[in-house]
Amino acid sequence: AALLRELRSLVGSEGLSGLYRGIGSLVCRDVPYNTLFYGSYESLCTLFMRLTGVQRKEELATGWVFLSGGLGGCIGWSLVLPFDVVKTRVQSGAESRALPLVRRIVATEGVQGLFRGWTAAVVRAFPANACLFLGVEVTTRLLRPATSRRDATAVPPPPPAVPAVPAAGAGAVA
Repeated sequence: AALLRELRSLVGSEGLSGLYRGIGSLVCRDVPYNTLFYGSYESLCTLFMRLTGVQRKEELATGWVFLSGGLGGCIGWSLVLPFDVVKTRVQSGAESRALPLVRRIVATEGVQGLFRGWTAAVVRAFPANACLFLGVEVTTRLLRPATSRRDATAVPPPPPAVPAVPAAGAGAVA
């Protein structure tokens, strides 16, 4: 009931666009975050594979996967936190435009104002992202044998067709 009341109030005062307040800031946070997060995770896995002498990620010990996921999340959040601070304040209605808000935060709080909440974000990010990637990798490893068995029993595709007409000049008698 309270949610519907708030939705009516928001749409009544701001129109449907009020439901999308801060969407630009959200995109500016999430696109770089996912790039940094996944890139860091894969880079760390590759580093740990080299350090431990394994050739494939499936052979990497789950502890290294856990560590890679946790650190990947921490790296991602550390680098995009200013976007998150701006997004949160825009969505709360404190400011409607991102760039003036960034200027005001830096002028009144210093650059560290853009990193408000860093400790909480990183403390949450490590276990959440470590468990996320550990779950993905373990599930992939458990399902891969079933997929391999299914692929082994599948009918192989037919060989590629051989052209019936020789290429121009091939086999021509002079």
